[in-house]
Amino acid sequence: MTQSRSDMTTQAESLGAVVQSGVTKTTTYLVIGENVGATKINSAKAKGVEIITKHDIYFDAKRDNA
Repeated sequence: MTQSRSDMTTQAESLGAVVQSGVTKTTTYLVIGENVGATKINSAKAKGVEIITKHDIYFDAKRDNA
């Protein structure tokens, strides 16, 4: 499964998500790829934001559509 960040953003927004480049206290999920920075992960953890991978999204969607 290889999907560009742009494609994932478009798909998430079409489902009603608000996609941001930073982590705030109102962020629900931080979707991480292979090259995520430690600062972003630490910020998400400090704010209690759930961290998931793009693969988690793909497999959850496949499970929901099964």
